[in-house]
Amino acid sequence: MTRRARHTPEQIVRKLRKAVELAAEGRSADEIARALNVSTPTYYSWRKQYGEMTVDDAKELRRLREENAKLKLSCLTKSWRTWR
Repeated sequence: MTRRARHTPEQIVRKLRKAVELAAEGRSADEIARALNVSTPTYYSWRKQYGEMTVDDAKELRRLREENAKLKLSCLTKSWRTWR
């Protein structure tokens, strides 16, 4: 069984930029997905989620998600301490 590749938001945005170039050449969605080494549904999902995002936007999104996770953990820890 092969291991699924996890792509960072920055990698996804770069691959989508490449996809735009391939689409301009007249390639189909299936051909674009094959060129990016992803499935066609993954390609469409990425387009929907990351659409017009720049690499800097993707980095900011990643940073905010990490910060949000830390804040949730902090809040959970505080509520656990008060409950005990």
